[in-house]
Amino acid sequence: ARYEWFSDDDGVRVAGLGYPKGISLNAVPSHWQEFSLGVNYTPNANVLVRSELRWDWVDPLVPVNDYPFDDYSDGSQFLWDEPTVTNPGSHTAGGPPGPTRPASRR
Repeated sequence: ARYEWFSDDDGVRVAGLGYPKGISLNAVPSHWQEFSLGVNYTPNANVLVRSELRWDWVDPLVPVNDYPFDDYSDGSQFLWDEPTVTNPGSHTAGGPPGPTRPASRR
């Protein structure tokens, strides 16, 4: 689980690409927040499946007409991501194998 909070109290750090491709170039003072839950599943040594649920939201500190999500109509968004990573022969649940040592002789 992860929670992130970013405060742009002066409204100078977060601005988009401008209409219609992003949030307005005139950014407003806001608190940006994100919460996510993720799971890694390794069915075998060659496949890693990662799943993440994520919720992003913004709390403007001044009244606004447009929000950054869902075609400027919403102050939050919910995302689900599930990539599959394959790397034959080199991935294991505990990390890549370490160096091997020859057996000692007595």
